[in-house]
Amino acid sequence: MGLSQFITNFFELGKQHSVRVDTRFREFHDIWEGHTWDKAKKHVSIGTTLKQMPIRKFKKGELDKQYKLLNISDQSQKTGDIEKLELVEEIGSDKNILWDADIIVSKLGLPKGYIFLNTYKNEQLLIGSTELLPYKITSNMYLPLILKYILIHENLLRTYSMLESGKTPSHKRVNPVDFLNIRIPVIDIKKQEKVEPKIEKAELEIEQLKDTQEEKIKIINGVFSKEFKYGEEVWKNYGVGMSIGTQKSNDKTFELIPMSFNNIARSPILRTTSRFHRPIVQELTNVLNTVGTIKLKDILIEDVHRGVQPKYDLDGDYYAIKTAHLKNEGIDLTDCETVSSEFFKKKERAQVTNGDILIASTGKGSIGKIDIFQEEEDAVVDGHVSIVRVNENKYNKLFLVFFLRSILGTFQIERDFTGATNQVELYADAIMNFDIPDLSIAEQDRIVKIIITKLKEQDKTKQTIAAKRKEIFKMIDSIIV
Repeated sequence: MGLSQFITNFFELGKQHSVRVDTRFREFHDIWEGHTWDKAKKHVSIGTTLKQMPIRKFKKGELDKQYKLLNISDQSQKTGDIEKLELVEEIGSDKNILWDADIIVSKLGLPKGYIFLNTYKNEQLLIGSTELLPYKITSNMYLPLILKYILIHENLLRTYSMLESGKTPSHKRVNPVDFLNIRIPVIDIKKQEKVEPKIEKAELEIEQLKDTQEEKIKIINGVFSKEFKYGEEVWKNYGVGMSIGTQKSNDKTFELIPMSFNNIARSPILRTTSRFHRPIVQELTNVLNTVGTIKLKDILIEDVHRGVQPKYDLDGDYYAIKTAHLKNEGIDLTDCETVSSEFFKKKERAQVTNGDILIASTGKGSIGKIDIFQEEEDAVVDGHVSIVRVNENKYNKLFLVFFLRSILGTFQIERDFTGATNQVELYADAIMNFDIPDLSIAEQDRIVKIIITKLKEQDKTKQTIAAKRKEIFKMIDSIIV
């Protein structure tokens, strides 16, 4: 990328809502003049079509009924669609009311394409993070479907990255005023109407492809249920809990659980919680007893331990990995903050290297996320992430990861975490005392190969979906002249 040189002045600085002298912000306004396509094309500001709606909130606590919660972390990037919602009757923090919005825009992570066309307006149930802002379409210049794809077009995503403010990735946001002042190309409405059915057809094909996909968690559980001879639907029937591995399970129903003192005595500590004594927990325990197990601590190079609170440095040399970077299917270091070499050297126990297993050990919906660190450069992890180092002469680390993602590992996470609501913790001692299958390395390798083969089949469908999304953006480009 070539070096851009330009001169600004106080007159130019005074044209925007906020006085900013950072180079990317000034480049967008002083050189691009707020345009997102060729300046020769006619542009209008987003504010001529969208208007931010007044913010209404639910305070944290119990709700009057069940609502649908939009979590940014549950949504795919750059699709414009709301894909996953959580049913909630209680919230741990204030939430914005979003159900009347036409378009929902995230202040946080906007360059990733977190903008959604609201398809849940009629239900009056949609709520979300206070980072999510509701907008109303106020003109007929753009069809909603066309507007959605303009707002998540790569030209706009690049623009959002130039307008962000905030020192660190976790604090970077686009000011709503700056968002509405972005200029987008005017498109003849007849051209929009002509291309809209083609886009709708492509979207339908994408949905049909997605319907053929099996979720990775289902594939993993399917393989383990077949290998260890238990019901394939057990993971679904377990019910949604605190851990990541149960978020795709069915909603829990009321259970009345009789307990004897003999059952209570099976735990090394006095446990009367239903999480420990549910019949399905006993069923899964019996499966492991039949297979034969060893303790996770028996295969470790060193004890499990957590990282530390990082001291971030914008010019740092080493990544600082947090729970949000663990995706339970790989580590995403996009927007990962950094620490200095000095901090890295001082915090040896927080260091991670290629091949280390990382487990998210706190947080509702995040606890139990597990991934292998596969970067060539070392990093550190924060105090919410546990580090697991496996002796590869004793155990296949990828088999361990798949096992812990399955319900046979997940139920132990659910059983052994401590705390309630959002303040849940999975301590190192609990992790080290997990039961894992006592299998030969060759047998572990065989099961891993089966799972990887099935997962790769799903990746082919993902590639087809990505190609169809590219076709949609080509249609959008074709009507911008």
